[in-house]
Amino acid sequence: MFGASKTIVMKKGNEMAKQIAAIEAMREVASSEVNRRIENDLRQLRAGEAGESRVMFELENSHLDMVILQDLYLE
Repeated sequence: MFGASKTIVMKKGNEMAKQIAAIEAMREVASSEVNRRIENDLRQLRAGEAGESRVMFELENSHLDMVILQDLYLE
């Protein structure tokens, strides 16, 4: 599994996209006051999604021996 420097992505996350889609669906039925809060949440989620994407790119191209498990929940 680890010979030459290689990064392996075992599980790539997509939970953030699901959250964004769910919140966007709520925006259509919410009042104007709630919509302002929803817009703020969407801005923060999209910024977080962009940050995670940048980190994943850097990890995948780091040429280090590692296994990446994104969005892994342990109980």
